[in-house]
Amino acid sequence: MNIMALDEYPNQESESYYPQTPPPKKSIKIWLFVLLFIGIVAVGLLAFLFFNSSPKTISEDKLLNGINTELKGTEETKFMLYDQEHTIAVDAIDNDSVTLIIQSNPIRIAVSIGEERKLDLNDDGIYDIQLKLITIKNGIPNLFIKKISEKICVENWSCNDWTNCTIYSNQTRTCSDLNSCGTTKDKPVLVQTCTYVKEVKVIAKCLENWNCGNWSSCANSQQNRTCVDLNHCNTTENKSSILQSCVVQVIDCGTNIQNVTENIPNYDCFIAASINCDYAKLLSTGSVDVFGVNVTATSKFELQGMNSNRCVFYQRMENYSVKFMDYAVQQFLAQGMNQSEIDGQEQNMTANAQQFVGKYRTCKFNKENLTATLTRWRDGIFNVDVSCTLDIAANTSNCTTGGDYAGAECFGDY
Repeated sequence: MNIMALDEYPNQESESYYPQTPPPKKSIKIWLFVLLFIGIVAVGLLAFLFFNSSPKTISEDKLLNGINTELKGTEETKFMLYDQEHTIAVDAIDNDSVTLIIQSNPIRIAVSIGEERKLDLNDDGIYDIQLKLITIKNGIPNLFIKKISEKICVENWSCNDWTNCTIYSNQTRTCSDLNSCGTTKDKPVLVQTCTYVKEVKVIAKCLENWNCGNWSSCANSQQNRTCVDLNHCNTTENKSSILQSCVVQVIDCGTNIQNVTENIPNYDCFIAASINCDYAKLLSTGSVDVFGVNVTATSKFELQGMNSNRCVFYQRMENYSVKFMDYAVQQFLAQGMNQSEIDGQEQNMTANAQQFVGKYRTCKFNKENLTATLTRWRDGIFNVDVSCTLDIAANTSNCTTGGDYAGAECFGDY
């Protein structure tokens, strides 16, 4: 029997019997690289999130000139004010307004686009910052912030009394800020509810209380006055009399003939009556020579009392005559006329002059002007300026007076 040596058979436990796979060295390197990359990205992301989650800080120097800042989401923006840190953030946002939270002492305010607000952050009575909402774009408000120092105006409201309660059970009043702060933080209410009670009016009889002025001057045997009811009752049951009869006390100054010295007191009597416009009368006769013709006129003068704060002066022509002077008669005779012709001519002129008899004029003078005019007439100084328009068809005339009558209101037929 052939016996095979033991070493001719392979050893089952030897390495040559189980083939060995070499270790994956390249794959391990790739995984290490991936893990390193992921670690770097994670660290960067964490750093990004850390720095972006940190609030922006606005320095006090920037606040001094004012700065625009965007408030994104709920992120806070820090700002320094008087070495104290504050934050501002969006609490709520709308299309045209935003609600902000400002701390350290929490203040919650709503601001509309274009609206400006001033805030006192430390309750010292002085505004510290000024805020203004510029825009809201894509849900991000753009806010202007500025440091200020303005004393806060303290509202001082003054209100009227409440109105009577209306049938709608409310009453109103008006209030005004005496300090004109332009704010309404402490403005009192202007409308309040009330209980309406229907008012039953008891109308008491109005008692007339008449107050009367002085009686007027006596004219046409009557005097009048005005009376007013001080209680405005609109009734005349107890109205005082406003008319009464009277007797005019006329001062008769007699007759005045021009250039007769003893008649001057009569004219002076009439002048004296004109000072207070007392009723008075005077018959005055005056003569004037014009180229040898003597014209004599007698007029009645009357003072008829006051009317519209003016003195009424009445004149009436009583007599009018014409006579040739002796030297004129001698001239006519020298020219060949006889006495009968001269007398006839004189009578014709006198007859023509009678058209002026009965003519009258009434003028309203200021008392002082009338007294001055009568004084000049007494002294023989006349200044008569009359312009008349004659309406033949209507037999009327319209005259404008000047001279001694300037400023007077006159009417009549001469």
